[in-house]
Amino acid sequence: MYKYIYSCLILLFCCNTYNANAQWISINSGTKNALLQVVFPTPLTGYIITAKPVDTITNALVLKTIDGGYHWYPILFKRNRDLTGIDFISRDTGVIISSGGYDTCYKTFDGGSNWIKSKMQYDIGNFFHMASATKWVYLRGQHWGHTDDGGATWVDSTFGNSGLLPIITSDWQFIDNKTVIGFGDYAPEVFKSIDGGLSWPILLNNAPSTINTGCFPAFPVGYYASNYSGYYKILKTIDGGQHWTKIDSSNGSISCIRYIDANNLYAIGSNGIAKSIDAGNTWTQETTGTTQRLSKIIFLPNKAIVIGDSGTILMNTSIPSEIDQSVKNNVPIQAFPNPCPGKVHISTNMPFKRMVIYNAIGKEVFIINDINTNQYTLDLSNFIAGVYFIEVFYPNLTRSYVRIVKTD
Repeated sequence: MYKYIYSCLILLFCCNTYNANAQWISINSGTKNALLQVVFPTPLTGYIITAKPVDTITNALVLKTIDGGYHWYPILFKRNRDLTGIDFISRDTGVIISSGGYDTCYKTFDGGSNWIKSKMQYDIGNFFHMASATKWVYLRGQHWGHTDDGGATWVDSTFGNSGLLPIITSDWQFIDNKTVIGFGDYAPEVFKSIDGGLSWPILLNNAPSTINTGCFPAFPVGYYASNYSGYYKILKTIDGGQHWTKIDSSNGSISCIRYIDANNLYAIGSNGIAKSIDAGNTWTQETTGTTQRLSKIIFLPNKAIVIGDSGTILMNTSIPSEIDQSVKNNVPIQAFPNPCPGKVHISTNMPFKRMVIYNAIGKEVFIINDINTNQYTLDLSNFIAGVYFIEVFYPNLTRSYVRIVKTD
């Protein structure tokens, strides 16, 4: 019986092949609330926050999956409050932000079974964790802020003397520990800090319309998208933001533009999902089966998940295996031999500092710290046969996954 289950797992995780005409499938979220943000701290464990419905009766929710996004269930209900931010640094440890008056921080250390509430001194927006397990950074209007104690206390205006950004931002990306790219919202600008936030020279001023989202898959190559009708929707830079070229003018607003690698990009929004496989030069519309506005996309090994309005969750399980190894950024990662009976060699083109190994159900089974190399040999001889995911963490705060199979 166990050999049969193991064989099924091997087939499930290893036999996906790329189908250029693959359709997106709908996943039941169990709610009609608008889905706002999604995070997957491990390949199988994920969380979604939802908006508070307009009826003011139905709860805003935190949803959780433990099977890679196929099934979701609620773990937290907040009546009459919008949930505005979420981040998990491991399978069980995370923070959500609930708005209303001054924002409230809720922390969990057991995957959402219990939550610790702490009142914040500010209303905040985007936030995410940084290098350590207890440090988060947030963006509130034009202010930076942070916590160094896992959310117990929060300090405003951390970066620079005043903590002020030149404009309100809609999206941002760390290039490394000191370099940050920001995209303007109300003021359509792109700006960059190379000193951790002490100064913010403007790369692009007076863009043709409000910038809604942006990313740099392989700096200095980057993209931004705007959402005002009548304007070009996607622009591209190949010189780190100094000059931008219009590459798309399709109708409909774009909520999020993200990448698998430097060539494979997805843009989602009111018109569904558009995909480029040639670094943004041409785009094709994907078949989704929904007319709902889509808000976020996240890439997992061999899989992409999209969320949107009215509880919409879409999944595509045909992400090409040759490009799913660096789902968090553009850093290639390889594991060989794979499958392997014992030692497996992990190789990247950028030194990594930490490695976490998960089993097939997303449980952490082994952690290695203080690595600081781009080549590492991992001995799996004492591991039971099965599927494992290896996650490596880079100094620039990003991470990559690779899937391996341990044989007898």
